[in-house]
Amino acid sequence: MKPTTANLILRERYLKTGFFIGFHLLILGVLIYLPDFMVSTVLAFVIYYLMEPMVIKLEEKGLPRTLASSIPFLLFGFLIFLFILWVVPLLNEQVETLKIQMPEYVSRMKELAAQWESRTHPLLQEMGQNSMVDSTQHYLLNAISNFFAKIPVLLTSSITVLLLTPFFAFFLLYEGDVLYRKFLKIVPNHLFELIITVNHSINVQMGQFIRARLIETALISAFMYIGLSLIDFPYSLIFSLITGILSLIPYVGPVIAALPQLALCLISPELRPDFIPIILINVGSQIFDGVLLVPLLVAKIVDLHPVVVVLAVILGGQMMGIFGMIISIPLASAIKVLITAFYKYANHSN
Repeated sequence: MKPTTANLILRERYLKTGFFIGFHLLILGVLIYLPDFMVSTVLAFVIYYLMEPMVIKLEEKGLPRTLASSIPFLLFGFLIFLFILWVVPLLNEQVETLKIQMPEYVSRMKELAAQWESRTHPLLQEMGQNSMVDSTQHYLLNAISNFFAKIPVLLTSSITVLLLTPFFAFFLLYEGDVLYRKFLKIVPNHLFELIITVNHSINVQMGQFIRARLIETALISAFMYIGLSLIDFPYSLIFSLITGILSLIPYVGPVIAALPQLALCLISPELRPDFIPIILINVGSQIFDGVLLVPLLVAKIVDLHPVVVVLAVILGGQMMGIFGMIISIPLASAIKVLITAFYKYANHSN
């Protein structure tokens, strides 16, 4: 029986839809299978979203695409160079000091654990727990050995990411429009308008979100650095950068960032007077973030229920650790845009 025109059109639609879905699943599989490639791609898109508005403005002023892409890219590279020139020597100095002091800190933690154990010894025996000193020493030795064992892998991954990220970022800036037009050619006709709408919505939201969160991270890091420097707290740059980065993780990030600072106060008699000031500085940074930065920069961009935020962070952490927790919110926001658009499309089609 000869197939009708309607059947041929329907078959072509199914084939194009299947190819379209399969193509995206293949890309997703490659990104999951190659973590360095995924990190490089994510960072390239971050750079792309940061510089895209400038590229568009330069093109509107009549500059060719090559020049309009190169100027922001080179400017961004110069700013990164200046940042590294200022931060790296100070950061390296603090890291070297921390490396020298680490054995003493481990010894003090063992002493503190021994004091706590002497006070809670009967309770620990009833609970069938091992010696707290032995447990603490075992945990710290494992953590330190694992950290140093991972350094070669981290260095290799970092070099790979540093090489791939600028290349991908410039490619997106220079050939992004061409790549997008080629992408639209594989979009099934019945999904064409939907995909354009979803792509525009996600691009706008992602661009605004990334720019807002980077500004937020920089301001929180600066707030913490000023606060820690005022009380002359050691490793102020390390702790301020950690707090700024972990503030990207809702709810739990600031708590995780504060714990090493408080632990350092507990094990160092000379720093114990700073325990309350450290709490006040961290609480102050979160008030500054929650009252001023989030309402002004982030709240209008990402409209997610707190339960969804918590679930997204947990899922991201389970799948990709700290990196997954950081990117979980923009991904959840993008998925929400996608689901909302498809829901409206389905209702309109019916």
